[in-house]
Formats: sequence, structure tokens, C-alpha cells
Amino acid sequence: MSLVGILAVLLIIISIGVGLSAKFPDIRGSYSGSTQCTCGSSYNVALNITQQSQGSFQGTFMGWGGSSPLDNGTVDTSGNIQFSIIARDATNNNITVTFNGTAQSGGVW
Repeated sequence: MSLVGILAVLLIIISIGVGLSAKFPDIRGSYSGSTQCTCGSSYNVALNITQQSQGSFQGTFMGWGGSSPLDNGTVDTSGNIQFSIIARDATNNNITVTFNGTAQSGGVW
């Protein structure tokens, strides 16, 4: 095979690889669900994702008697999401709470 033929094959392989690259799902929208803390209590919560750029997102978490902006929201190409919020514990100290889940159709995670 000539050098031109080899380069043509490589170009085709690269083009196919670029076409098959994974894409981040659009997860903007409202979600609702429940969380369970280590104390055993369950709480209804909501998540409103307002902005997304590739694998990063921003929005608001509502629950536990208030709302908080999302911190470090990420989504991978499989729809797995992770974000943190700053909340207050029972003694009114700031704590960081991290959530992990999968965005699903129907507005749940």
C-alpha cells in the first residue's frame, strides 16, 4: 500500500473516531426526589438545573427548608450527575453535602 493509501485509511479512521465521540446529555430542567441521611430520615428535595456547558452545570437545590446554589455540578456522558451544596447542620454550622445520581426521564434522579 502506498503512503497516500495509508494516509487515506488513517484519515478515515480518525474521522470515524471523531464521529463516535461521546456527547454529554442535556440535563437542564427540574428534578425531584428524596434523600436519606445517615440518621435514617428521608427528605423530599428538588433540583433545578438552569445552565449547562458540556460536563458542567449550574442551578439550585431546594430542600431541608431552604434553597442553595449548586457547587461543582458535573455530568458524564452516561448521565451520572454529581453536585455539592453548602448547608447547615443541626448546630447551625456550614457543611458541604455531595449528591450523586443519574438523571432520568420524567424529571427524577
